[in-house]
Amino acid sequence: DHLGQMYRWGVGVNQDYTEAVKWTRLAAEQGSAEAQNHLGWMCHEGKGVPQDDPKAAMWTRLAAEQGYDAAQYRLGEIYRLGVGLPQDYTEAVKWTRLAAEQGHAEAQHQL
Repeated sequence: DHLGQMYRWGVGVNQDYTEAVKWTRLAAEQGSAEAQNHLGWMCHEGKGVPQDDPKAAMWTRLAAEQGYDAAQYRLGEIYRLGVGLPQDYTEAVKWTRLAAEQGHAEAQHQL
């Protein structure tokens, strides 16, 4: 995932979202929660891939289910706003609370 993020941000290489997605997807498909979370963001933003909120939610959920706090917070926001998944405040609170309990400051604030 680190190589993907280098391309995403243009650190040491020219910024290239297509290359970022390529390398991030490889790591995500191997089970990296961090890469899954990053790929979810790229799908939501349409960076290097067509914008696709349901796919963004899918990748984010995979990371959240592994206990990755940033993904848990994002999944809570996805449910709160109803972006890519049906709006569901119960699920929003559940995922936001999981992130908050790990010390995620934004999740703590959101609760």
